[in-house]
Amino acid sequence: TTTDDLLNMNVVFEENEKKILGEVDEIDNGQIKVSFLGEFINGKFQGGIIRKPSLTAKVRIINQDELTMKQIKKAVVNFYGFTYKDLEGKSRQKNIMNARQVFVYLSRELLHKAYVAIGQELGNRDHTTILSSYERARQKMENDKAFSMAVDKVKATLKQ
Repeated sequence: TTTDDLLNMNVVFEENEKKILGEVDEIDNGQIKVSFLGEFINGKFQGGIIRKPSLTAKVRIINQDELTMKQIKKAVVNFYGFTYKDLEGKSRQKNIMNARQVFVYLSRELLHKAYVAIGQELGNRDHTTILSSYERARQKMENDKAFSMAVDKVKATLKQ
């Protein structure tokens, strides 16, 4: 693994029963800078960081062969019949915005990716735009049956 391969990888800091999820943001002169995304409490992911890991915590890179944002993006594009350019573009058509929200939602829920990383993958959108998109998608998952079915169908294609 080269240093470039480490960028945007998810890492887990393990210490006793505590597991903290982070993402490698930058590598500068051999120093790795990590954004902490949250921690696992009772086996459930909680966004936001409560405590940073100690320097003695074991660090483990999560297997990146499992699922990536690029795979999620491809599944969303295939499901909706759009191009990557459509998904990453500036259109505010409802069906394209729904597709973007599905991508954002799955990237957060399945990969726990940072809003900044999702924004970069989605046409360099600002992290606040991605946060807003994720919150809308969460609301739609509860209140919009067609949206939640689309998420479930895209998710099902990822498991094949």
